[in-house]
Amino acid sequence: MKKPTPPRSAHRPNHSGVQRGASLLEVLIALLIFSFGVLGIVGLQASMNIRSTEAKLRADAAMLADEVIGRMWIALPSERDQFQYHADTTCQAGTATAPSRLTAWKAKLDTTIPGAKARIAHDASNGEVELTICWLRPQSNEWSNHVVRARINSNN
Repeated sequence: MKKPTPPRSAHRPNHSGVQRGASLLEVLIALLIFSFGVLGIVGLQASMNIRSTEAKLRADAAMLADEVIGRMWIALPSERDQFQYHADTTCQAGTATAPSRLTAWKAKLDTTIPGAKARIAHDASNGEVELTICWLRPQSNEWSNHVVRARINSNN
């Protein structure tokens, strides 16, 4: 007589104890990788926001500088020295009062770029104008500046 054969399930090794939790570990690793990706995107977004703000401030400074240069172009040559303002070489110049010709422009500068300082120097002998607008960068204590140089001849 033949010995009875045990059922097939009895011949298989029981690996269910070893496999238990493997799926959970895979999900946790995937979640960790996903989290690092999300953190990278958030950091990139914050950096882009700062750079966007800096670009806007620089564009505003260029527009304001062009406005003053335009006013100097249409002014009489004898009146161009009235545009001199903060005529020293540093952005941390004192709080001098803007000339009457620049009062409205200075108010516009203060509202457009808070804390900005301006320096306008005009050399009547050769018509050279140098206009510098300085402001503190957002999120730091570093100064940025926009410098415009123009030559306005006396016959203009």
